[in-house]
Amino acid sequence: MYGLHILSGPWKGKRVTVREPNLLIGRDPECHLRLPDDEVSRKHVLIEERPDGVTVRDQGSLNGFLVNNQPSRECRLNDGAILELGRTRLQFRVALPPGGPSRRRIGWLQGLTAVAVAALLLGQGFFLFALSLRGMQLLKTLEKAIAPAAPARAAAKTEEGDKLLAEAQTYLKETTPAPSEPSESASASEPGEMSHEISKLRADVEDLRRQVAEAAAPVPTPPPPEPSALPPPEPEPVAEPTPPAPAEVVEDPLVQRARAMLDEATLEIHRVNLLEADQILERIQIMAPDFLPATIERARLYEQRGLLSKAGEQWADVLQRSIGTPLYEQAAAERIRLARAAAAIPPPSTPARRRKPATTGEQLPRRIRLVSIEQEKIPVSEEYEEMRLLRISLRSAVSERQIDTDDISVAVVFFDEDRVSKEVAPSGAVIPRSPLRVGGEWQPGAQHTVTATYMVPAGARDEEEKKTGKRHRYYGYAVRVYYGEELQDEGARPKALLEKVRALPSPFHKSVKPAPKPAATNLPPTPTVPAPEAPPAPKVEPSFVDEPVRP
Repeated sequence: MYGLHILSGPWKGKRVTVREPNLLIGRDPECHLRLPDDEVSRKHVLIEERPDGVTVRDQGSLNGFLVNNQPSRECRLNDGAILELGRTRLQFRVALPPGGPSRRRIGWLQGLTAVAVAALLLGQGFFLFALSLRGMQLLKTLEKAIAPAAPARAAAKTEEGDKLLAEAQTYLKETTPAPSEPSESASASEPGEMSHEISKLRADVEDLRRQVAEAAAPVPTPPPPEPSALPPPEPEPVAEPTPPAPAEVVEDPLVQRARAMLDEATLEIHRVNLLEADQILERIQIMAPDFLPATIERARLYEQRGLLSKAGEQWADVLQRSIGTPLYEQAAAERIRLARAAAAIPPPSTPARRRKPATTGEQLPRRIRLVSIEQEKIPVSEEYEEMRLLRISLRSAVSERQIDTDDISVAVVFFDEDRVSKEVAPSGAVIPRSPLRVGGEWQPGAQHTVTATYMVPAGARDEEEKKTGKRHRYYGYAVRVYYGEELQDEGARPKALLEKVRALPSPFHKSVKPAPKPAATNLPPTPTVPAPEAPPAPKVEPSFVDEPVRP
C-alpha cells in the first residue's frame, strides 16, 4: 500500500491511496489513474508493487518520465521520490493501512484454543479465590476458639488456689493446740519448732494467695509516657529526589534542512527577491510537505504580491494538514479573510469585443476541422533545455469533395509567462513564425497531421534574464486553421489564449509603417503632382517554412 501526492498539474493538491499491486497512469479511460494532462500519453507508465519494492515502468510513451529530475524508462521508487509525467508531478509516499500494521488472521481452531485457555485460567483463578475465602473462615474460627481459653485457665487456677488455701487452714486448725490445754508431754523445745512451722506455712499460704490474685487480675495496660519538658527533636531533612534530566530530542535531519531553507527564503524576502524566495519555499514544500511554516510563509508571500487566490490555496493546504491542532482555527480564519478580500476587489474591466460586420447571403459551413491536438514534452538534452512537439490533426467535412492542400494553412502561436509579473505574451523561443502547410493530396474524409515545435536552446533563459531582468516559462498554445485566408477552426490550451490570439494581426498581412512627416520649413509648400498609376505587383506567396534554429 502506498500513496501519490499530486504536486502540480490540473489535479494539484490531491492525494491518491493505492491498494492494488498494479497502477496504470495515462489519459486513456482504461487507466486506473487518468490524468487530464495533454503532455501525458494515453498509457504512459505502469507502477508495479514487487517483493523488492515499488517500480515504475514506461508503457511506450514518446517523452518518457522523470524520477527526481532524471529521465528514465524503468526505475524503483523510494519514499519521497518525485515522479514527473508531462506537466504533472507526483510524490511517492509509502503508507500503512488505516488500521496500522497488518495483522495475522486468526483461524477458528486458534480462536477455539484461545477460548479454552482463557476458560481454564478463569477456573483456576476462581478456585484460588474460593480457597482464600475458606482459609479466612478457618482463621476466624480458631481466633474465636482461642479467645475464651485464657479466662478459663485463670478461673481454673483460681479454684485450685482456693482449694489449697482451704486445706491449709484446716490443717492449721487440726494441728494447732488450744491455749488453755497445753500438752503435758511436750518438751520445752516443741513450742519453738511448732511456731516456726506455722510461720512457714502461713508464708506459703500468703504466697499462694498472691499468685492466685495475680492470675485472676487482668493484665494492666502500661500508662502512656509522660510528656517531656524538652521539645521533640527536629526530624532530619530529607533530600528531595533530583528529577531526571530530560532526554535530548533529536530533530529529524529533513526538518533541520527545511528550517535552514526557510531562513534563507526569509532573507530573500527582506532583500525583496520575491521570485527566489518563492522558488525556495516551493522546494521546501516538495521536500517536506508536512513542514507547515514554509506553507504559511508562502501564503503570506503570495498575499504580499497581491495573489489572493494563490494565498488562499496555501492556507487551504494548511487547513487540511492541521486538523485537530490549534493551527486549524488560524488557517480557517485566514482562509475566510482572504476570500472576503478577493470578493471586495472589483473584476477587471474587459474591452468590448469588436463584432464582425454582418455579411449578406448565407454563411458557408467550415470545410476543414480540427480533430485533435496532442502535445508532448521531449526530455532535456545538452543542446536544448526545453523542447515540445505539437501534433495537429485535420479532417475535411464529409460533403467536401475537392480540397486544394495548397490553400490550407495552420497558424500556431506559443505563449510564455513571466514568472514574476505573471504576464502572458507570445513566446520568444524557437517556434514557427509562418503558417504551416499541408502537403500531398487530400482525399475526401481523409485525415492529415502537421507538427509544430517549441524549442529553447541551452542557456537561453539565463541569457534572457541577464539582458532583460525577466525570466519566462512555457504557458500554452493557440492553433488557427485557414482555407485560403478564411478562418475554418481554432483551438487553444488554456482556452483564454483564444482572446489573445484574436487580438494579434492576421498572419497573411504585414503591417505597413506610415510615411514620416516632412520637417517644418519656412518655404512655401510645393504643389503635389499625382503620380502615374503603377502596374499591380505580382502576388507573392508567403513562405511557410519554419525559421532556422538560432542558438
